Amino acid sequence: YGKMIELMPFENRIAVMEVTGLTLDSLFNHMAAKGGWHVSGATYKIKNGKAVDVTIQGQPLQSRGVYTMAVSSYLAQGGDNCTMLQGIPYTDTKKTLRDALIEGVKEMTAKGEHIKSVLDGRVQTVKE
Repeated sequence: YGKMIELMPFENRIAVMEVTGLTLDSLFNHMAAKGGWHVSGATYKIKNGKAVDVTIQGQPLQSRGVYTMAVSSYLAQGGDNCTMLQGIPYTDTKKTLRDALIEGVKEMTAKGEHIKSVLDGRVQTVKE
């Protein structure tokens, strides 16, 4: 438990929001410009500091699509310069990211499962 607090010292909560594909494209480009952030359910490549070949659940990102995503309350409020998310309504789940991680570890441990780190290529940097 102490290590989880060290890993996740902030009280950021899980926020659920609906965003357009255009907003997501802007977010992915922001993440790419920062060197790439890993996300669940998506893959993308970074080329010349921009996000390319973005897929969501295995499907190409649709600029006119509407997507439901879970992010930290910090990012949902525009933190880390995620200004494209500012002002978009979101549902505050009232659960911290830390508590969700702790619950997940407890569930895995109860099943006798171990946490494994796997490099799965969700984010790749491509050279020209």
